[in-house]
Amino acid sequence: MEEDKINKTDDEIELVVEQLEDANFFLGNEYYYKEHEYEKAIKSYKSVLENTKDDDIVRAKSLYWMGESYVKLNQIDKAIETFTRLIEEIGDHYLTNSAKRRIAHLKEIKK
Repeated sequence: MEEDKINKTDDEIELVVEQLEDANFFLGNEYYYKEHEYEKAIKSYKSVLENTKDDDIVRAKSLYWMGESYVKLNQIDKAIETFTRLIEEIGDHYLTNSAKRRIAHLKEIKK
């Protein structure tokens, strides 16, 4: 009986953590990025990355949109670093292909 309570509590904690990760991503993407508050969006994405180790989908989206935020701030080198990090850390994900294209494009416009 006591073990069931502990397992239920562990499951509830895990659910709250997942909801917080999603909330931070949502805050960064849906509010700050769309409202052109790119520096705040980057902080939010960084928070997601620091607190999310096991969810590659959330991490990939956070890295991608953090890179796009750097582009909007005209911090091209940081954008390229962030897109590269996405490719290296996440690997096989649809956003890695987008990140590769963004890197190629950004390197081209840097010339």
